[in-house]
Amino acid sequence: MKNHEKFPSHREFINLKKLLLIMKISTVLLFVSVLQLSATVYSQKTRLTLSMNDISMKEVFDQIEANTDFRFFYNENLIDLNKIVNVEANNDQVEKVLNNLFASTEVTYKVLDNNLIVITPKSLVQQQHAVSGKVVDAESGEPLAGVTVKIEGTNLGVMTDAEGTYQINAPGGDNVLLFSFIGYTTQTVPIVQRSKIDILLKLETTALNEVVVIGYGTVKKSDLTGS
Repeated sequence: MKNHEKFPSHREFINLKKLLLIMKISTVLLFVSVLQLSATVYSQKTRLTLSMNDISMKEVFDQIEANTDFRFFYNENLIDLNKIVNVEANNDQVEKVLNNLFASTEVTYKVLDNNLIVITPKSLVQQQHAVSGKVVDAESGEPLAGVTVKIEGTNLGVMTDAEGTYQINAPGGDNVLLFSFIGYTTQTVPIVQRSKIDILLKLETTALNEVVVIGYGTVKKSDLTGS
């Protein structure tokens, strides 16, 4: 009797692998999104009422920390914490309070996840170079979510979203972007002052030789063909 079982094609195995990766990545992205949403909601809902005159900037930070879940992160060598300021806030969001506080200074801030507020000199922020783009599968052209995009040699990195897009701030100087994703060949690209970098990621050739367990034995993926 002839065996009429149909073996999955090479493309079907690739699509299956992509599906499993997307399922895993979607779970991670959902968890990260919940954390980010939680931080954003807290920032919008939290209101401050302050009335302080002739006090140091450090005392303002201390008061905000004492009355909220916000925490400040800064380098005392770069920020003048002893600068005397006046603060008036009536049920205002923390962003409005800080905008007024830093209006006439060379200091800026960014509210991060976990209600962390990073204070930094504007000069350092101006030296950063924003880069954005999209990462897609080189074969199908489909966007890849969850690709790690890092500044090579640093801990600075982001992940592509559900549409395969990313945005990252590179520090001053010559930098190289590193794109990595499970099952795909890692790719490095010099920024060279470009603000937009789109990437085509290719599947690793070694992935085609992985051993696949089937109902009655094992076989290499590269040996599997359609009937």
